[in-house]
Amino acid sequence: MNAASLSEPAILSADAQGQVAQDCIEDGILPSSDPVWALCLRQQILLLRKAFATMVQHSLDKLQAAFREALPLPEDVNYSQIIYGQTKGWDSIAHMTLIAAIETQFDVMLNTEELIALSSFSKAQELLQQHGVTFE
Repeated sequence: MNAASLSEPAILSADAQGQVAQDCIEDGILPSSDPVWALCLRQQILLLRKAFATMVQHSLDKLQAAFREALPLPEDVNYSQIIYGQTKGWDSIAHMTLIAAIETQFDVMLNTEELIALSSFSKAQELLQQHGVTFE
């Protein structure tokens, strides 16, 4: 069993648990005297990887929802091409609606400089990353 075969957390058979423990020992993660701890560690790492991937996708979904709430976007919109002044319907009123939607979705408070700098979908991602939101 290798790390790639453990991409999804699952209940492992006794043989698989032994192999995971042996992998951890061979990888130098922990001493050979504690294979149960190795199994727990490996499974925890897998759960964290899955949670992180879900969180990243959730952040992207929330930002897209904020943009859809504020702007009249087509269903098949390419979010990387949403730019203030070039996107139909993104005027000053829509900009303030977008700010409110982003602040609500992410529970953040953007400052004046950030309000002015918010000029595209990618810039919104960048600003939110400065507030601790993860996208990548």
